[in-house]
Amino acid sequence: MDDYEGLSGPSESGDLPETVITFYQTGGWSQPVEAVEVERSSENSIWVNGRRRARMSSYEKYWDTEKEAWDHLVKEAAYRLESATADMDRASEMLDEVRAAIPEDLR
Repeated sequence: MDDYEGLSGPSESGDLPETVITFYQTGGWSQPVEAVEVERSSENSIWVNGRRRARMSSYEKYWDTEKEAWDHLVKEAAYRLESATADMDRASEMLDEVRAAIPEDLR
């Protein structure tokens, strides 16, 4: 019995088989969470189609698991809702102040 049985060797072209890692992307113009095949990764970067990309940028983020990607989107949406609610509260207070400041003869 060969000690290397079950291990994949070089392909017919002589290239070693590539290990494909799946990361989950958020951001950009694609689906909310998209599976992306990554050739290699480091703490701060991933490589897709031979090109290095930052794992976390203002445009897109790459997550190790699909759950992390969805958790990020939920957290981001909750933050935006909280921020919008605070903006609406401030705008409502401002409207009340302006209405209260109108002179009686102009109401």
